[in-house]
Amino acid sequence: MNYSKNDLIFFAGLLEGDGAMWIAKSIVNSRIYLNAYVSITNNSLPLLLHLQEKFNGTIHTKYRNIKEYKHITYQWHLSSSNIHLLLSDVFPFLITKQDIVSLILEFRKTISQKGSKPSKEDINTRLMLYDKYIKIVESKKNNILKIKSSPLSPSSLR
Repeated sequence: MNYSKNDLIFFAGLLEGDGAMWIAKSIVNSRIYLNAYVSITNNSLPLLLHLQEKFNGTIHTKYRNIKEYKHITYQWHLSSSNIHLLLSDVFPFLITKQDIVSLILEFRKTISQKGSKPSKEDINTRLMLYDKYIKIVESKKNNILKIKSSPLSPSSLR
């Protein structure tokens, strides 16, 4: 794909603020499946439709009951080979999520043609990258907890 610099900067901002990226692991009939995903959650359907138009992907509607009213959010998802192309291009514009993007890009390199069976080496590499991903996520969670319990955290200044 050929994205403009403005498209990539726009996407980087959304990904940093409202985005999530992950490597998912599931086991079905004793077989391990690993895949990478990117999503952006937002209340603005027109915004996510714009993402879909520019970068493909799918949009899902999420309904949640919050107190007395129903809350609707939308989630744009991207998986498959489109992840590699988009994340490679957006990487230079990211600030806090470059570590996870690097892992996902490495992960995507282990995936060959659709439908072909991965080699044992590829599977082991994917599992190693999945473990690294889990460690990064847990480290970020611990850092957030430290910040929240810090005497200078916004919640302690109230």
